Amino acid sequence: MAPGAGSASTPYCTARSGVNIAGSTSGKDVVVLEGNLADFSIAVPLKALTVVGKNAIITSGSAGTDGITITNGTVYMRNVTVQGSASPATGMGINVAPPGSSAVALYLTGCAIKNNPGGGIMLNSAAFDIENTTVTGNGPGQTSGGLFWGGIRVESLPASGPTILNHLTVQNNNPVGISCSGGITGTGVLATLNTTAQIANSCGFTSCTAGAGCGAP
Repeated sequence: MAPGAGSASTPYCTARSGVNIAGSTSGKDVVVLEGNLADFSIAVPLKALTVVGKNAIITSGSAGTDGITITNGTVYMRNVTVQGSASPATGMGINVAPPGSSAVALYLTGCAIKNNPGGGIMLNSAAFDIENTTVTGNGPGQTSGGLFWGGIRVESLPASGPTILNHLTVQNNNPVGISCSGGITGTGVLATLNTTAQIANSCGFTSCTAGAGCGAP
């Protein structure tokens, strides 16, 4: 590894390398992503990890691979686009699913999750606070239980932590904009033009009406 690797002057060549090093070592807790990059996963962060995009686009490169997979820790992510690739890719945009007793919290702001054939954002037993983000053109995805979803799927609520959607635009997803296994908090969420339903009743909130304060800024 080159001296100073991971710095602005000597960046890592892949998002996966930078994220893995930052998550598994002390001293580096911010990863800055720039340009078109391949999918990556976050599995063993020793501390809260922040991922910041500078015109960064994350794209899954193969069938069955998700754009971003998070299985452990607290992750803050902003200004990142997660965009599906053309066939034969089938993956989700962001898949957040802690195994066993692990805990995950995802804080997402100012992001765009679009055109992911396996669905936009899957949240399975993960805490989340997603704000000022667009989720468009995703799906159809399918859960392990056979349920089809499109934009955001809250598969199982976390034992603790936030479950918040705040000022999102969720549109043109197939089949459902947002579906949930239980009630969550939704404020200023604009869900429109999704194929069969906008927001499932089980989520406990409804779409706002287009206008000031409704949807992503």
